[in-house]
Amino acid sequence: MNSHDHSFAVYPSAPHRAAALGRAAAVGRLLLGIALLLGIALLSPARAQALPPASAAHTRPVVASNTPLHDVHLTYSRVVVDGASVIFRVRLFHDDLEKALQVYARNPALKVVTSPAADSAFAAYFNAQVPVTANGRRLVGRVIQSGKDMDVTDQEMWWYLVELTAPAPITTLSLRVGLMFEHFTDQKNIVTMLKMPGEKRYSLYFVREDAKEQSVTF
Repeated sequence: MNSHDHSFAVYPSAPHRAAALGRAAAVGRLLLGIALLLGIALLSPARAQALPPASAAHTRPVVASNTPLHDVHLTYSRVVVDGASVIFRVRLFHDDLEKALQVYARNPALKVVTSPAADSAFAAYFNAQVPVTANGRRLVGRVIQSGKDMDVTDQEMWWYLVELTAPAPITTLSLRVGLMFEHFTDQKNIVTMLKMPGEKRYSLYFVREDAKEQSVTF
């Protein structure tokens, strides 16, 4: 072997390591926020082993096909804000949602199911009815996931994950959740917002009679 041959290990510079660690921390916070939105418990192995076996789990009752219509009109959104990212998890009554999308898309045959076409219809409706402004700039949302809410047994509900991205870290967020206001005079839209890191919570409440946006400064 030639005495001049050496093996070199190339390490990233300190600034590059710091940037990579920062990005990893931001991704970790965002994943935690999404888990909180979805209601997922983050269990350690010890806690997971302490859970009862599947055979002891509570059995979900079967919902009859003739489920009575609900007498309230409500949507519930959980929002995670982390850096320049905003993620909504919106929950809606399936029958109200389908009616709204059919009217908005001018398509009486439209069905709310897990499909690109239905997700695209909701994204367009969301962007029209939920103006979101970050640092004075209007954001546009895209649906990244959707599905039937399996935790609700007495009424059929649907949920969407909607992602919006700002060009810079968000310091002020303004929004008005106007979903279904064009259909129901008693419609109410509730928002719980979580600011990451730190998990600071904010509560917002929207009714049809109040057309103003509400703002939160972080």
